[in-house]
Amino acid sequence: MKIQDLLGRGYLPKELPPVFSSLEFASIATSLPKVKGSYKSYPTAVNLARPGSVVRRLAIPNPLSQYNLASKCIDYWEDIKNHVRKSDLSLSRPVKGNKSERAVGMRRGFDKVAIERVRRLTECRYTLLSDISECYGSIYTHSIEWAATGKDVAKAALSNKSVQTNFGSELDKAIRNTQDGQTKGIAIGPDTSLIIAEIVLCSVDVMLQKTYPDLGKYCFRIIDDFEYYGHTYDEAEEMLLAWQLALSGMELSVNPAKTMIVEGPPVLEEAWHMELTRFARELVESKQRAMNFPGFFHLAFEASKMNPKDPVLNFAAATAKNIVRDSNQDTWDVLLPLMLLSATNEPTCLENVYEALNYAENSGWNIDRDAVEQSLNAISQVHARRQHGTVVAWCLWILYKCDLRVHERSAQMIVEMSDNCALLLLHLMDLEKKVDGSDIDFSSTYRRAEATEAPTREDWLLSYELALQGVTSDSEFRKDVNWKFMLDNKVSFIDIDSRQIRSPRIRRTPRRGPRQMGTSSW
Repeated sequence: MKIQDLLGRGYLPKELPPVFSSLEFASIATSLPKVKGSYKSYPTAVNLARPGSVVRRLAIPNPLSQYNLASKCIDYWEDIKNHVRKSDLSLSRPVKGNKSERAVGMRRGFDKVAIERVRRLTECRYTLLSDISECYGSIYTHSIEWAATGKDVAKAALSNKSVQTNFGSELDKAIRNTQDGQTKGIAIGPDTSLIIAEIVLCSVDVMLQKTYPDLGKYCFRIIDDFEYYGHTYDEAEEMLLAWQLALSGMELSVNPAKTMIVEGPPVLEEAWHMELTRFARELVESKQRAMNFPGFFHLAFEASKMNPKDPVLNFAAATAKNIVRDSNQDTWDVLLPLMLLSATNEPTCLENVYEALNYAENSGWNIDRDAVEQSLNAISQVHARRQHGTVVAWCLWILYKCDLRVHERSAQMIVEMSDNCALLLLHLMDLEKKVDGSDIDFSSTYRRAEATEAPTREDWLLSYELALQGVTSDSEFRKDVNWKFMLDNKVSFIDIDSRQIRSPRIRRTPRRGPRQMGTSSW
């Protein structure tokens, strides 16, 4: 693995729209003049909305701190691989990722869970299902060294004030520096966090394997999800106690709300997934897709109500997006409002809306620009109020690429957000005169960007990009030789060309009114 991959394809959270890219930073990272190993900083926070009104807090670590952490992961990659291979239980232990995707992947992903279940439960009657409470957020960074050398050895060295140099101690220091020295929790988003989590959790697996040498035949773990298949209820209960004890040794605990022992096999595939998949096959074969798509989405909406925490609508939107590739204008005219309705109810669908719009333009189909603009502004207003940064960022990015406008009410709500990504995209659209109404007041945004110690604070991304554009002062950044190097080389984390995903181009046609149907230019 190369550090350019870890910083280019494994740095920013995958949930962000493709306009945000770390490829330029990755290309110059090894040329930075002097990055101190003790560079402490705060990460930029991004709120991710998930099904069931659940919010996950993602993080974009400061690039200089993240460079140090990524460098340590590369330096100790062989040691890390040897450590995680000791686990017979982990499906998620880190491996080098596919070049077209993330830098770090999992040995076997979530799509293989059903197969892994079948392999283990054939002779068992009881199933233990459990997971770790707030896994990434509760990892104690010192436990990385405990995992590498053993808890007793690490604590003895600390008591004797002796210097330990191993991959655990080095990663412990590096991860703490990405969060201003904090020892609790690791960032959700970067691939380095999967590496660190697996170092700790694979050591938990090894603790269990010492007591139960054949455990891999009846048990697996994928990140924080733990499943064990036992012949009796007592066996399953005994394993739960052992699992809890092993976790406590790493300062972790089980999530009681998601821990249970059930008789019989677990659900191999959700009923809604099977129903929608079956319906999708019929759509593929149907010659009247335009008439059948409403029924497909009706089924999805009903299933979503029954399973509010499952990504039902996102699955439906992704399925429909793929089916439409073999369709026509009539089908598209029916599908677009259904996909927009899905995104209104489940904003994780927005990426599928973006890709569907791309395909529609490439196919030469007309696009109801009014519907897209109205829906995205409505969605952004709802989620700006809730501080859901990824949702608002996706809405703004699609509006930008469609050459559509941000309504005045939307802009007024977005400018009050704390989210750096949403503010940067709104500022971009305002500069390009794509915001309705009177001038938006960015004064509070500029004050945040020019705060003292801006390069190391939570708003580093907002501060740096506005300084790079010459909108705000870059004096704080030029005090550091590395930031100065980045400014001089015009390194940006905003890529308007969006090289990560092919940029759609919607042909513009004259409107017959201020908000009538037509097409635009991406």
